[in-house]
Amino acid sequence: MASDRRAIKFGVRAPTFPPGVGVEVLRDYALTSESAGLDSFWLPEHLLPVHGYYSFLADDWVLEPLEALAYVAAITERMLLGTAVALAPFRHPLMWAKMVASLQFLAQGRLILGLGTAWSPEEFDVLGIPRSERGQRTDESIDVLLKAFDGQPFDHDGRIFNFKGATINPVCDPRPRIWGSGGQGIAEYQLVGTRTISSKVVDRLARLDGWLTRPTANVEQMVAEYKVVQDTAARNGRDPSEIVLGHVNFCHLVDGSREGALMEQKEWFARALGPAVTFERVQALHWTGTLDDIADQVQRRLDAGVDHVVVHPLKPTTDQVHLWSDGVVKRLRS
Repeated sequence: MASDRRAIKFGVRAPTFPPGVGVEVLRDYALTSESAGLDSFWLPEHLLPVHGYYSFLADDWVLEPLEALAYVAAITERMLLGTAVALAPFRHPLMWAKMVASLQFLAQGRLILGLGTAWSPEEFDVLGIPRSERGQRTDESIDVLLKAFDGQPFDHDGRIFNFKGATINPVCDPRPRIWGSGGQGIAEYQLVGTRTISSKVVDRLARLDGWLTRPTANVEQMVAEYKVVQDTAARNGRDPSEIVLGHVNFCHLVDGSREGALMEQKEWFARALGPAVTFERVQALHWTGTLDDIADQVQRRLDAGVDHVVVHPLKPTTDQVHLWSDGVVKRLRS
């Protein structure tokens, strides 16, 4: 049963879409999520097909998230709309500010801008951006975003970006929520980046409104690292309880026996992650089993302090939304 300590939220990250589908797939997924009572709807970002990590990132279509969320904002009224995550180094900070202000206006204040530093070498190469600058570019983008939305002129004097007297409209009140990402992942399939959270990531997260933890982070890691982030925020004069702890994870939901569910999940995870990832590793990192099993796995994260849980179904059909809402979330809210 979900804790009443804080207002727990449940969301869905729309899966990547098989080539050739139409906009009705996104439309139906968004409308179903809202009518099912979910709190948030999220989209990922990648510039190019990504090889050598998740198989689905090489094969499926990934929409530009801010533009796609503008479409979702026009057809929904209530859900929070988030990026999980947008790639901060790939846009000038002022372009970020203009796009985000516009989307916050169109969404009537519902935006959560989840930002990541990006990792794919191919994406950095085609843009001519040194991968070594990804952290600095992300931090400078956050510097700009934190002061861009009140309609007043402002300056920025950074190592990479410099400007004076910039004014961004529309004015955003409230300003968009800004979340960070990163942290540890246990024995990831093919490790990208570091196994431990760095002090720079901690400092970044301590400035923001929330943190969306990795799908490969276990409960113990989240608890330990969240405490480090909160302690850092407190030392900097912030109320650490203001930092929302979020978690996104992959799942294929099945209404049936454990044996049948695991058999079907094994097939879907093999398709999504590739043959190099064993199902035993999948079961250690992601949510598997019956709907009750998955509810128990989510509950452990809620008990550990997670405030906002986001599922990423592997199958791009609305039955997955209903199974998440009716088979898992309703139980946890009861």
